[in-house]
Amino acid sequence: MDPRMVPVGRLFARLLLHEMDASMLAELRTPEIVRALEDVGVRVPCDATVDELAVDYCERILRPAAVAPPVQSLWQGGEYEGDCARAVRELARYCAFEFSAAAARGAPVDHVGSILLLWCEAVEDGRFDVATRIAMHHLAWVEPALRVASEGGGFYGDVCAAVIAWCRQVSAPSTVSPVDR
Repeated sequence: MDPRMVPVGRLFARLLLHEMDASMLAELRTPEIVRALEDVGVRVPCDATVDELAVDYCERILRPAAVAPPVQSLWQGGEYEGDCARAVRELARYCAFEFSAAAARGAPVDHVGSILLLWCEAVEDGRFDVATRIAMHHLAWVEPALRVASEGGGFYGDVCAAVIAWCRQVSAPSTVSPVDR
């Protein structure tokens, strides 16, 4: 588990869980964040308005037209609050992690952003067994879930493509503990 993946994972989780507002956009335009995002292939739009980005967020993340929202239970079981949600909730309980303080609008615990937050929390707390379990059992579905959203570029398209790459990296066999596979 590479702790250097945590800050980017937290930023991605925030971008996937929270609709863009003026303060978030201002923060994203700070030189440090611009560089960090550019390093992972995300260009922060210098001329987009909050409203334009909010519409893009809704169309790609919150309520995509072509596919289900990025919630593991929907992608793997066809309904909210399925076995995946129960498994993620149990891992969070094991880590004493509360989703309510971190997630927006009551996002499901198995929303991709919530899962990224839990992975980051586990790595920061040295709970590599939990981080490995998340990487092995709760990230494989992300690529097909975000593929459509990643197409066509734009800020959220770039974010989705970068999240796919991030998930691949943290799930790579060389970064996952062989004990917990």
